[in-house]
Amino acid sequence: MMNQVVKVRRVTLAACMTCPLCKKLLREATTISECLHT
Repeated sequence: MMNQVVKVRRVTLAACMTCPLCKKLLREATTISECLHT
């Protein structure tokens, strides 16, 4: 198995991990089983 380091821009990663309601980064995210929202 090869060990590789992948560099990703912080802005790109943050866009995927930001709450659309409060605009803060998700921490300890949990999915609600009824609607599958995180």
